[in-house]
Amino acid sequence: MIKVIFKGREQNLDTVSAAEILTLLENNRSRLRTLGGMVLTVCGFLLSASFVVLFFILADTKFNIIWAVPAILFGTCATLTLSIVFSVLSASPQAPSAITTKIQLINFLTTTHYREYRRTTISVIFLLVSIVLFFYCSRGFWYRFTLKSVS
Repeated sequence: MIKVIFKGREQNLDTVSAAEILTLLENNRSRLRTLGGMVLTVCGFLLSASFVVLFFILADTKFNIIWAVPAILFGTCATLTLSIVFSVLSASPQAPSAITTKIQLINFLTTTHYREYRRTTISVIFLLVSIVLFFYCSRGFWYRFTLKSVS
């Protein structure tokens, strides 16, 4: 339970002031926005790399790659796209509302923080899944590629 102390009241060491709560919420939201930006950057790089490998596989049929590799690469592109969507959604603004007290402001910022946190977490999970899929496919592709080069 959070106990808010306003000016003019006696402060305890066990309680947290409204200004401290607002500062903590803003700092946490700032960290989430930074993480969302990093996720967007990594997704952009991996999406480009996935399309390059996918088009390289589809353009050259001499590698005799099984159908699962392009299918998993399409899945990688889909999970990267979902990660991008959730990262952008986490930064989308909430509908405006009238806030007249500090309690309402803290409630609004807490609700916004939890919404951003959930969406950023989902975005990071999709990014991790797509990284695993991408490296699984690239390992299989480069293994086949090096076997064909050696033979």
